[in-house]
Amino acid sequence: DGSSVVMPLARNVYRYLSRMDFFTPFLGELPEEFVRHEPAGFRPLQHFGDSETCYRAAAELKDAVVEACHLDEQIAAAALHVCLAELAENVLFHAGTPHGGFAAAQGWQKRPEVEGAIVDHGVGIQASLKNNPAYADISSDCEAIEKALETMVTGKPSTKPRLGLFLTTLFPL
Repeated sequence: DGSSVVMPLARNVYRYLSRMDFFTPFLGELPEEFVRHEPAGFRPLQHFGDSETCYRAAAELKDAVVEACHLDEQIAAAALHVCLAELAENVLFHAGTPHGGFAAAQGWQKRPEVEGAIVDHGVGIQASLKNNPAYADISSDCEAIEKALETMVTGKPSTKPRLGLFLTTLFPL
């Protein structure tokens, strides 16, 4: 609503974003101009807008890391899933956007690395925390992120605070 998608001018950027299915939620299917390989850890862009699709997106990102990094420890994979699910849940419950969020991952067969993302078009952490009078004095995005990573911090004063994003700090992988 009121937004527009402008195609990138650089051909390599356009091809990368197409390969990640970035344009699909906005424009529908684009014609394939390349052969899609099955690299380790690749997950095309997926939209999530409810709890079921949120947890599925977190599981897909976790699976991308497991594939690309040959992660075989069940405990580490479970901890990673908890962290990713918490990040995705925050999109649903705090971003303040009707569009939900998006997740994608890209791994490489010859390197044990994965680039992943969980993104939204929401209000941001600072604006979300300012909904709670206890955090009305937060004056920067950095301060808001630091506060959001503490335990029992929420932007919704009407709900009981829980561990929230603090969970993502418990599992240094």
